[in-house]
Amino acid sequence: MGLRQALKKTRNKISKDMRNLLGRRDPELLTDIEDLLIQADLGVLTTERLLEVLERKTPGEYYSSIKEELIHLLSDAEKKN
Repeated sequence: MGLRQALKKTRNKISKDMRNLLGRRDPELLTDIEDLLIQADLGVLTTERLLEVLERKTPGEYYSSIKEELIHLLSDAEKKN
């Protein structure tokens, strides 16, 4: 089983829940995104890294920024293995 296959369930949950969150524009949005990422078992370090990226973005850029950063992190992990 490949890495992408193993992460399919997590990816689907994050995608669905993230799309629901990103329709909002409120001060609690980053906190709720953080909670979602932790609940999706991405881990504290990955979540912190993603939040650092999002702090430099506008809410309209959050989804694509998370996707790009996760792809980057997974690529780095595959290279190390």
